[in-house]
Amino acid sequence: MHQQIPLASRKISVPSGTFLFMGVRYTNRAITTEQQIDILKERGLLIDDVERAVKALDIISYFRLAGYWRHFEADHTTHQFREGCRFADIIDLYSFDKQLRALLFTAIQTIEVAVRTKIIKHFALEFGAFWFMDENFATNEARFTTNLAVIRKEVERSHDDFITEHFRKYNEPELPPVWKTLEVISMGTLSKLYSNFSNATAKHAVAREFGLNHHNFLEAG
Repeated sequence: MHQQIPLASRKISVPSGTFLFMGVRYTNRAITTEQQIDILKERGLLIDDVERAVKALDIISYFRLAGYWRHFEADHTTHQFREGCRFADIIDLYSFDKQLRALLFTAIQTIEVAVRTKIIKHFALEFGAFWFMDENFATNEARFTTNLAVIRKEVERSHDDFITEHFRKYNEPELPPVWKTLEVISMGTLSKLYSNFSNATAKHAVAREFGLNHHNFLEAG
């Protein structure tokens, strides 16, 4: 016996009241890549090399590419393409976006590593190996408690060899020193930790390493 799945519904509130909209049951079946190609052709997309288009859809997927060919549609309701639009144009746009994302990711990774290194270096030399566990260095006690709890969880989840080796050798303090711990916490947690640090002079020193006039640029919102 098959379980009956109720129709989706949602409520939308407006100034004059609340309306309940009943959804429509989804009944579309899976189709082959060749059938997807036929649909695109029916909508006016020019496909010069069908074999290449099939390979592209098998690798990238129909709905991932749909986000790109939407820019080439003449009508977003019927999904008809503009006259003269080619499948190759969509692939070119996808490839450009993929390469751009890769470049940005590499740049962000480089910046992230540099920020971690500068914070670890400046703060450890001046405030010791475990300053992040000392609430005297926090501007807000509640945020300090929250940050430390998150740090504990992120360190526990880490599978990095240097973290595993540390706990194999040491059991006090409860967390590894800052030059190990700050390497495995998320960038968001690091930013919150930096934001809640009480010594503005130290934060300014890190900010200046990146040509910033104020440490707020490195803090979490």
